[in-house]
Amino acid sequence: MKTILITGGAGFIGQNLVKHFQKKYKVLIIDNLSSKGIKKNYLFDYKNVNFINKNISNFSNILKGLGNIKIDYLIHAAAHFANENSIINPDKDLKTNILGTLNMLKYSKKKSKEIHLSIIIMCLWRKIIC
Repeated sequence: MKTILITGGAGFIGQNLVKHFQKKYKVLIIDNLSSKGIKKNYLFDYKNVNFINKNISNFSNILKGLGNIKIDYLIHAAAHFANENSIINPDKDLKTNILGTLNMLKYSKKKSKEIHLSIIIMCLWRKIIC
C-alpha cells in the first residue's frame, strides 16, 4: 500500500483529504495542532492513518518525525490562514507558511526524486479598515 504524507492533516482541508485518501492509501499526518479548535480525535476512526505531532517550520523536526518512512505522495496543506492572528503575529504566519513550505520542498528533494508533491495554496483577501 502506498503512503501519502499530509501536512496539516488535522486542519479543515487536511481532515477532508485524510478522509478521502485513507480508503486506498496509508496516510501519515504531520501537524503541530497549533490552530484553534483542531483535534486529532477523528484520526482514530481510520485504520490506515498515523499521526506525528511536529512543526514543519523546523526542518530537523521533519527529519526526526519521519525518519526512514517511505513516502510516495506528499500533500502540503499546513498553513496559518489569514485572520486576526496573522495581523497580530505576522512573523508566526511567515514562519509556518513560507518556511514550512520551503522545508517540505527540501524534504521531498532530499528523500526522493519520485515523491509527487502537491501544495495547497489558498489566498484569502480581506479588507482591513483602520
